[in-house]
Amino acid sequence: MRTTLKRITSINKRITAIRQNANDIETEAETLKTELRDALTSIEDGVREASSEK
Repeated sequence: MRTTLKRITSINKRITAIRQNANDIETEAETLKTELRDALTSIEDGVREASSEK
């Protein structure tokens, strides 16, 4: 029984670590998404300015 409880504790620790890693990945993906959106907006603004100068 004690061995089983230790194994369950070990599994729960691994699950917690996996969840934390998944959260870290999600946060990084959101950051990249924001950076990409900002870059695209800058490019679009540059194209608009170049088009309006003609």
